[in-house]
Amino acid sequence: MDFVLSVLAPVMLSLMMAGLGLSLTLADFRVAFTRIKALSIGLAVHTFGLPLLAVVLILLLSPPVSVGFGMIILACCSGGTTANVFTYLSGGDTALSIALSLAGKIVTVVTIPLFVGLAATHLLGSAVQVNVSIVEVGEQVAKLMIAPVAFGMVVKALAPGWSAKAQPWVSKASMGLLLLFTLLIVYNSRDHLLELAGSAGLISVLLCGSAMVLGLGAAKLTGLPASDQKAILFHTAVQNAAFAAVLAVTTFESEEMAVPAIVYTIVMNVGGLLVVQLIRKLDPSIAETQRREKEAAVAAAAANGRAAKKPA
Repeated sequence: MDFVLSVLAPVMLSLMMAGLGLSLTLADFRVAFTRIKALSIGLAVHTFGLPLLAVVLILLLSPPVSVGFGMIILACCSGGTTANVFTYLSGGDTALSIALSLAGKIVTVVTIPLFVGLAATHLLGSAVQVNVSIVEVGEQVAKLMIAPVAFGMVVKALAPGWSAKAQPWVSKASMGLLLLFTLLIVYNSRDHLLELAGSAGLISVLLCGSAMVLGLGAAKLTGLPASDQKAILFHTAVQNAAFAAVLAVTTFESEEMAVPAIVYTIVMNVGGLLVVQLIRKLDPSIAETQRREKEAAVAAAAANGRAAKKPA
């Protein structure tokens, strides 16, 4: 537990966030705020709708306290970057999806400490011993998420060539640490794993499914185009589960509270892939359009290569 708490968890997440920073510039954040209507709807549904859904499911199903609180932590986190991939594969607006991911990370600096602190005090305070203030949670968010992203962006700005080469290695290293972190959490929670995973699995399926319905419904009712609807659908359901797990371990010192995030990772990825396949089956033109885009990109790269070889 001490190794996971004091070393592995913060190093893993800091590396992941720094890797994200290596791919970002200030221009990316400026673009994130140009899609006001779609961005506002997507953020509102995700920021307020998902935690509310989690609270309702917890009240209805009465899971173990560690599972319930772990799901609250998960629901309060920002959207995961896998949503960008699902949006692209389904023919959605990938630019909007990326904008939602970036803006969500900014918003959660405030919402994670606020919502998680309220849940600890009012929803589960009588059943779980937590002595963590909203300020302490906010400090963890800033230290584990904001600071590493800012560091990565500074490195990219000062050494763009080096950052481009380093990014794949940083990504591989962080994924390796994430796998190790997951295995250690599962091992250390083995005595109660079946009970925790069973309760977390049921809530995860219900939360992921209802989040997709909520995101799609809100986008449709507000008159957004189909491409925006897909982006908001996936952004609402796909969470930054790695951060949720690390927050549970580092701030609340509970590996059992991290189990729901691990279970939700499996559910959201499987569910996302199934929805992507359904959308592509209903609209075969998506695959054809992406095939043409890929061919055009390959042709353009080949043309640039030939031009670069020509003598000046």
